Amino acid sequence: MGATVEAESSEVTCRERGGRAIVTCFQRMRIRRLPDLPPFLVQAVATRVWFSTDEGRRPGHMQLSRRQPSA
Repeated sequence: MGATVEAESSEVTCRERGGRAIVTCFQRMRIRRLPDLPPFLVQAVATRVWFSTDEGRRPGHMQLSRRQPSA
């Protein structure tokens, strides 16, 4: 996608069940693809699944559902 120059998360929810945690949030990120162009806005709902291990929580899955911001 490019370098993220700014990111903000909101509407964070976390559900824990049987050794795993499912975290969902809404993210707004400004991405810079080329150094001479201004960053552009990307909005997404991110879902991450974390599993409990003997060493602590480990990521198991991540999904981003991107959308274009309204004009």
